Amino acid sequence: MSKITITLPDKTTKTYDAGVTPLDVAESIGPTLANDT
Repeated sequence: MSKITITLPDKTTKTYDAGVTPLDVAESIGPTLANDT
């Protein structure tokens, strides 16, 4: 399966399987971000 990589403002990167939802990404970054979406 393909992967996608997201680069955050602090230049760290997170890699996810293709098809990941925006909510899954937000939850992996932080619970507050997920709750604000």
